[in-house]
This record gives sequence, structure tokens and C-alpha cells, in this order.
Amino acid sequence: MNIIRFQENKEITLGTFKVRNRVISVQENEGYLINPRAIGFIIKSSFFGFWKPKKHPVVSVRENCGTPLMPLETSPDYMEKEPVSQTELRNIDNSFFLEARLKAQKGSAGDKDWVKRALGILAIAFGGVFLSLIVLINIPKIKESLGGAITSTQTIANEQDVPVPAVLPNYAPAPTPIPPPQPIERNTNG
Repeated sequence: MNIIRFQENKEITLGTFKVRNRVISVQENEGYLINPRAIGFIIKSSFFGFWKPKKHPVVSVRENCGTPLMPLETSPDYMEKEPVSQTELRNIDNSFFLEARLKAQKGSAGDKDWVKRALGILAIAFGGVFLSLIVLINIPKIKESLGGAITSTQTIANEQDVPVPAVLPNYAPAPTPIPPPQPIERNTNG
């Protein structure tokens, strides 16, 4: 918001400052309360007056006085009839305190969310490392269980210089026939 400041050494300065909680903060220890009736407008012409003029809100203040000055069109004596009271200053101070407390609470909640996210990523990373180590350690066992017969016949064939057949024959022995049951003789004399 634009401010016209009348300083004690009879200088006038025009500046743009931020507004928070109905207070225009000029410096850390200097601020002015905004009254909606005290807002006037500066009309600036655009492109040497050929385009439509722009209105900018402005507040007139005196240095070392928290009460803004009224525009001439709303108050002929240019002074605010109700200066800033102690209760208004106390309410403003409370609103700044509540705002700071709310920011602190939001900041601490954001830190907790970041920690949760970091721990989740770390747990997933450790799980991936654990699974990859299990697979790497068990590769020889898996290789042996899947291809152990083929590698053993290849090593035997290489030792004997015998070509390995494409299809291994069935080496299961033929079943032996079961003899028919023999009648059991019972001795009745006995």
C-alpha cells in the first residue's frame, strides 16, 4: 500500500509498504493502523495522459502517530476523530502473536511430514538392498538347482571326449514282473 508520510522535519515522503493485520509496517518499530475511511487514492496518468488513468490506494500519516489522516473529501479538518486506543493496539498485538504461533505450528508439522517421508524412503531403500543381497547370495544355489544335471553331464562328457546327446535317453530300469501269488499249503494233520 502507498503511504504519504508527513515527517517532523517538514518533509513529505511517498513509499510502498506491506499491510498485515490492519497495520502498515514501515520499519520494525514504526507502523500505522489502517482505517478504511482513511484510504484515499492517487490518480496517475498513463502514457502522458493519453490512456486511462490508474488509481492507487494511499494512506496519509504523520510520523510518530499511529492514527492515519483522513482524506480532504471525507473530513474537512483532515484529522481522525477517534485516535487509536490502547485496546485496538492490544488486539493488534494479539493478532500478530496468534499469527506467529500459527506459523510456528505449521512449521513444526511440516518438519514431521518431512521426517515421515524420509523414513519411508529409507525403509524402501533398505528393503531393496536386502532383497538384492538375498538374490545375489542365493544365485549359486539357484544355478545349481536349475542347471546342475546339465553341467555335470557336460563335465563328464568333456573328460571322456564323448559328445553330449541332444536328448538324454530314459535310463530308468524296466519294471520287474511280480510273480503270481502261490497257494499256501496248510497242514491239517497235526
